Amino acid sequence: MHIDRFLQLIADDTEGSPVTMRALLPYRRAGALIGIQRSVQFRIQEKYRIRLNFHSEADEFGRLVSVVGRLDNVSRAWREAMVLLFGGGHRLNYGEKLGVNLLIPLALSSKLRSTRVLTRPDGSHYRAQCSLAEIAKLTGATLFLKKDVLPNTTEQVLQVSIERLDPQRLDGFEEAIRMIGDCFLKNRREAFSPRNIYYVPHIAENPFSFDDEENDKQEEEEEDPCIETEWVANAWDMVFCPDELQDDQWHDDFCPDGFHHSQWLDDIPTADDS
Repeated sequence: MHIDRFLQLIADDTEGSPVTMRALLPYRRAGALIGIQRSVQFRIQEKYRIRLNFHSEADEFGRLVSVVGRLDNVSRAWREAMVLLFGGGHRLNYGEKLGVNLLIPLALSSKLRSTRVLTRPDGSHYRAQCSLAEIAKLTGATLFLKKDVLPNTTEQVLQVSIERLDPQRLDGFEEAIRMIGDCFLKNRREAFSPRNIYYVPHIAENPFSFDDEENDKQEEEEEDPCIETEWVANAWDMVFCPDELQDDQWHDDFCPDGFHHSQWLDDIPTADDS
């Protein structure tokens, strides 16, 4: 069966469907999720009925880990992972955040980056559920989408972080992971496109070989020009904070003309400041 037809048939049947959420973890912290003789890994898998996989190698970007299972179980597993990674008195390294670096295909991130305001039949306004701005606002988590794709891939890093490991913020983190995972399921065409090039360790030094001419031809025939235009227009790191903003503030507040993304990270307000 043609993959487009297959995706169309299952597009409306996401309840109970498995989802895979991949992330890059600091190499020295990843061991907290493995344990001696993989005891922690096996415990998490059994407790949440998910599959927790670690790549055998790591590179300068970190250790690749994937969590596979039902969406609610996956988000709960990531919540416990946060406690194991950063709890127990583990100090943060300079510049490190209490969070995980999810891998997001570029085709999907174009939808997540949207700050477009929609109108309900009754005239009230809302943002699409698969919007990082809306996810941050609803959950209290801070979402940082890095503008550059990982070398020789079509994947971006989306950092999901919180201020502290208290129950309320962990609830928000879990919900943010669940909402992002739901976006994978609702946008399968983009999330699992055969044209996606996924990160594996050392891909920066050893890129996959593919036919550039054939790839360019497919891009010309199939690529939505609106996505490309939006990407050029929004070619910057984007930080979405959980603070309450007026509808007319969203655009200006996320146009960092003249600012480096590190300045944004230093200057963004937190929920505690509101």
